[in-house]
Amino acid sequence: MPRKSTSMPWAILDTNVYIGHWERGLYDAALTDVRKAFVVRHSAVVQAAGFPE
Repeated sequence: MPRKSTSMPWAILDTNVYIGHWERGLYDAALTDVRKAFVVRHSAVVQAAGFPE
């Protein structure tokens, strides 16, 4: 029997969203809703200390 394909949309969250959540406890209800509806991946650009912007 062929396997049924399941597909979920993807969401990429900006660095500010998950830093705000982890450090300040922000966006809890919104992130819960997003996690139920999407496969979530986090996008981050981290600047190393000592390097100019």
